[in-house]
Amino acid sequence: MPTALQALPAADTPPAYFEWDDATRPRLPQSRPLGSFDLVFSPYQTTTMVRTDRGWTRDLAEPDGFVARTVIALPVDQVLADYVDPGGYDVPIALTEGRGSGWMAHGGRVSDIRWTKKSADGRWRFSTPEGDPVPVPPGRVYLALLPSTTGSLVPGAAG
Repeated sequence: MPTALQALPAADTPPAYFEWDDATRPRLPQSRPLGSFDLVFSPYQTTTMVRTDRGWTRDLAEPDGFVARTVIALPVDQVLADYVDPGGYDVPIALTEGRGSGWMAHGGRVSDIRWTKKSADGRWRFSTPEGDPVPVPPGRVYLALLPSTTGSLVPGAAG
């Protein structure tokens, strides 16, 4: 049975969202060991990521089975939508155009990266702080868009 993407006509295939690495054993430049880390969205919301033998997973009271080979965390600016959610709370919208810094974790290591994106529907491009390209390792990716005013990556145990 074909997957949904395979069933689409060629003209309707969405463009790649990242620049992918074609290496079978990708390595992050200037990386440091990391066994866990916190993705801090705000003083009230933090997601802890832990390394397993299969990749990175969220540390949840009831695990959901999601495992990512790569985690990309990017602080981005946000604006508020002109509506509220059903609970009456403001709805943030992440602004993904522009450039900034962030982190890429893969294989028990993390690297500082820079990002650029020309438009909301454009492709993310990552580089080292020195400007060398950093393609995304193949496999499942967890992309965390952290508010630039309150977001951060806080290292936990070393890998």
